Amino acid sequence: MNEAEHEAGGIYLFENKAAAQSYMAGPIVAALKASPAVSNISAKLFDVLEDHSAITRAPLSNVGSVG
Repeated sequence: MNEAEHEAGGIYLFENKAAAQSYMAGPIVAALKASPAVSNISAKLFDVLEDHSAITRAPLSNVGSVG
């Protein structure tokens, strides 16, 4: 959250690309886009960086345990 710039963001981990696309096309994102209190919504899909995710202990089934 950046209150000074009136910005907020987040990173979400989905089971697969189809689930991420479904979320982006779903009711939560639609409600945000329709809200007069929210503007300039941007959503992007990124690949998972497995080495970085292992460091932060992301719950990826194909990444070994760290530490």
